[in-house]
Formats: sequence, C-alpha cells, structure tokens
Amino acid sequence: MKALVAFSLLFFFASVCSFGQQANFQDTNFASGFGSVNGITFDPQGRCFAWEKDGKVWGRTSDGSWHQLLDLAEEVNTSVDCGLKGFALDPNFLTNGYFYLLYEVEFYHLTHYGLPDYDANASDYEHASIGRITRYTLDLNDFSVIPASRV
Repeated sequence: MKALVAFSLLFFFASVCSFGQQANFQDTNFASGFGSVNGITFDPQGRCFAWEKDGKVWGRTSDGSWHQLLDLAEEVNTSVDCGLKGFALDPNFLTNGYFYLLYEVEFYHLTHYGLPDYDANASDYEHASIGRITRYTLDLNDFSVIPASRV
C-alpha cells in the first residue's frame, strides 16, 4: 500500500512539473544584480521600487536606471525568515513622497546602537527582537531619500 501511495505521489508531481508555459507567456529579464528581493511595487507614474531581505531599497526611474535609495543592513535582522518584509507607498505618495518599511530589527543593533561600544559589524541572533515600521520621505524631484526624514 505504501508503495502505491509513493508511486501515486511521484506520478502526480512528475505530471504537474512536466507542463510548460502557455504559448503566449513571455519571460522578460526585468532587472539583475540584486540579492534576495522580497518584493516590487510601482507608483502611479510607473517608477518601480524593489526591496531586499537584507534591508536594501532600490528605485527604478522612468529611464530604466536603478538607484539604491536606502541600506538598512546594519539594522535589519536577516536570520532565517527575518528581514525587510514590507514596503508600501503612502496613498498620497505623489505629493508627499512618504513610503513605509516593515522589518525585524537585529537585537544587537536594538540594544547597543548609539552607545560608545557599538560595533556596526556585531550581531546577536540568539535573542528575540522587535518588528519595526518606519516612514521615510523620497524627494520626488531628484529621486533620493531625504536623510533626516525617518519617522
């Protein structure tokens, strides 16, 4: 009986995996050179934003060039299934430039940042930490993050 179940499962998975793409499906290389991209989104003007697990946020302008907007790698916990999980544009993004990030904070950064003994290369994945939502403002004229805009 076990052999019959195993054979049935093998046949099922083999048949599912053997189907190809539909004739009208087209693969297009949209971008390359990224690490572990967790998602992409577009603003109403067609500019693309991509975010990576390790805390990098990228923006693609209308001319097709990619620009790194933020690098929060020092702060983001990337162990196992943690990382920069979410990115959202404010409903009024085209007027205020606000965007929001959701990520798990690396415990060492959470407990030592700003102290004299802080080491940007240290980490502590053994302790639980917190999730954080931050808001930044993108300067819509030059497509860069306003440095002091973090809330």
